[in-house]
Amino acid sequence: MIATAHVTAGMIAAVTALSARGNSWRFATALGLGVLSHIVLDTIPHSDYGSLSRWAILAIVAVELLVTFTFGWYLLRPRRLPGLGVTLLPALAGAMLPDAKFAGQWLPEPAASWVHDTGDRFHSWFHVAPTPIAVGLSAEITCTLLLIAGLWLMMRRDRFAPTNRGV
Repeated sequence: MIATAHVTAGMIAAVTALSARGNSWRFATALGLGVLSHIVLDTIPHSDYGSLSRWAILAIVAVELLVTFTFGWYLLRPRRLPGLGVTLLPALAGAMLPDAKFAGQWLPEPAASWVHDTGDRFHSWFHVAPTPIAVGLSAEITCTLLLIAGLWLMMRRDRFAPTNRGV
């Protein structure tokens, strides 16, 4: 699944984890929901970046992350969400860390091989087989748009509306 889908799912996990009681529970819930979101997204047929060169992957992921973080910042910034600082990083880490094998190729050996092999072993439990590019891209775009819409709808709810303190 593309980085945008995983990052957006991580943002949703972070906001969802705000309902847990106490910072340690929020942190753990965010991390767990982030990993769970990654697993769920990788069970959906998609294309991945496997056929691209290292530099193409780097460029595409960098642009995706920039756009996604900018959009997420736009949605989350005006909201006063107490505890978001505790949930955002673990949720994003949980949502993206299982794909560390793609970044591992820039590590020196034997770390690069270990990261790649560990990532493959983890993904072998749930990751779908490669699909034709048309099917994969359609699924990726659809999932990403649904996740973006879901995050946007979460932020529109009264519970997450901006507060007007002192007015």
